[in-house]
Amino acid sequence: MAPVSTGPRFRRRKSNAPRATSRKPDSGVPVAADADAAKEGDAPGSGSTTRVTRSRAARCRPGSQEPLLPPSERSRSRRTTLATDTAVRERKRIRANLIEEEKPLTKMEEVGGEEISKFAMFDNIMYIFADGNPLARCSGFLIDWNETTKVGVVITSADIICSASSLDRWSGDDEYSYSAKVFVHLLDDTTVEGRLIYAQTHYNLALFEIIVESPVQIPNFTFNLNYAQQIFVLGRDENLCLSISHGKVQYCNPFLCGRHHYMYVDTATPKCALGGLVIDFEGSTVGIACQTHAFIPSSILIKCLHLWRKIQCIPRPQLGVKLSAIKFLDLPHIEMILRKIHICDGLIVEEVSSGSTIEKLGVRVGDIIQHLNGEWVSDTIQLEEMLLRLSEDHFDKGNGLNSTLDIKVGLFHIRNGARNTINLTTVVSENGEVVKRGSFAVSVPTREEISAMISHAHY
Repeated sequence: MAPVSTGPRFRRRKSNAPRATSRKPDSGVPVAADADAAKEGDAPGSGSTTRVTRSRAARCRPGSQEPLLPPSERSRSRRTTLATDTAVRERKRIRANLIEEEKPLTKMEEVGGEEISKFAMFDNIMYIFADGNPLARCSGFLIDWNETTKVGVVITSADIICSASSLDRWSGDDEYSYSAKVFVHLLDDTTVEGRLIYAQTHYNLALFEIIVESPVQIPNFTFNLNYAQQIFVLGRDENLCLSISHGKVQYCNPFLCGRHHYMYVDTATPKCALGGLVIDFEGSTVGIACQTHAFIPSSILIKCLHLWRKIQCIPRPQLGVKLSAIKFLDLPHIEMILRKIHICDGLIVEEVSSGSTIEKLGVRVGDIIQHLNGEWVSDTIQLEEMLLRLSEDHFDKGNGLNSTLDIKVGLFHIRNGARNTINLTTVVSENGEVVKRGSFAVSVPTREEISAMISHAHY
């Protein structure tokens, strides 16, 4: 068979001219091969690089510019671009954290195994009994120990004394047995009885006093916690075997059935690890496990312990609403909110408690809380930190539990597009806040009533 000859249009034309462009590795974008080639591309008659340069120059010529927008439209466009760029940068930062945190976990030394072993030495499994029946089991860790008296303080989840629980933490249907007997199983295989000294059901924390003969090391707390960061949840089972769960901090709003101060991890936590330590790669404590996928960050935990040591309670103003942050929504939703109402940050009202003060002041589902006492708020963790700080200032002025505290709340009402600031009178309480929707009687209209409404609408 004779060889097939290709036509002229399939032949590659040889040229002695130097190549003006090259390609980056793993990229399809043409770039200048060197500085000289780039300069040549700017001259008339050069190849594809000249076309790119002329295109950019053409866009910069005054005659080719698009008509200028009115000042208000330009300002709105800039705001939309800035907010969208901010959200994109936040997600790029989280994506970078995801890539950075993808480290091999083949050796415990690579992820701070020595630190895990050190902190797990006092992460004790707890058993609770009421009338001979176990209510719950979970883990806990010591936050204080007196070398002279040998008395230590153990912190754990308040679920240890919960005799009846509901899926919704805001329902108020949880029941607690404060007189239940609590036993702490230590690593030396001894069991000691714990005395309940304080329980805060809203923040789901319980403190017990126990006698510990051996010296213990108090955990090192850190505020350095980022979304998409890898963390470990430590606990003990009934055989004192160490339980370790590994996952990443999720970039999301709290669930409607969960409290505002919860953060979430993308892996399930064993029941025995509830109340256990949450640590980072360096072995520093970043929180305490409180639910299957949730934990309380150290920024909230440390503030709660500070208040308990200072005033022997953990008070909190009760707002009467469930909230979610705008910044955790998807990008199209964020852009739509900004384009429609020119707001790029704040807390969306998800539920309003029936009969509450904030409902009487006209706050409804969909409204946006932007600031409290003039301080702007962007997520629910920041909100809880502000509420705890306001509580401490309130007590420093000589007030006590169940007293009232006025908070100026900056709002955007979604129904009429109005902005205003309301003076919300809250009750400072240590009890779990209850948020329940109202129930309204609805009667089905008859056929005659429907016909009458239709006829009235035509006239």
